[in-house]
Amino acid sequence: MKPEQFGFMKGNLDLIESTGSEALLHCDVNENNLVAKVSADIDLSGVKQVDLAFPLDKIHLFDKSTEESLRNN
Repeated sequence: MKPEQFGFMKGNLDLIESTGSEALLHCDVNENNLVAKVSADIDLSGVKQVDLAFPLDKIHLFDKSTEESLRNN
């Protein structure tokens, strides 16, 4: 994949939720809530801020008030 196909941001790590083989990272990004799914093998002990990189075609955005998907179908 090419760099322009990715989004990059920093997030303040609020909570790590273990789900077995994966972990859900609950982050604050510019006063917006973001949840990222990562491998549980990643050691995040003591981490307060994370650098996030993600494929733009794989993100799911939702309207905060209606909770409806903002993805164009």
